[in-house]
Amino acid sequence: MFVESDGQLLEYLNSEGEIKTVENISKAVTNFEYEQRLNEDKRTIKVLNQNLVGLFLEDTKNMMKYTRSSQYIDDTNKKTYNSRNNR
Repeated sequence: MFVESDGQLLEYLNSEGEIKTVENISKAVTNFEYEQRLNEDKRTIKVLNQNLVGLFLEDTKNMMKYTRSSQYIDDTNKKTYNSRNNR
């Protein structure tokens, strides 16, 4: 293995005993380019596996269910405090 003074790996020995050269693997990235790449990654839509849709819906329904409490109205509604009406 040959390493430059800046710590960058230039050559290495692979599993077959051959010396391989590595091109410059790092590149300067501006803040704008970094943020742009992050935003582009967010545009990717990930589709839920068909086998997991039922489990997802069941779990979501269980998490969203209102339990009986002082705010309970019915299975889909509960009371809440409205600060705009109570001045």
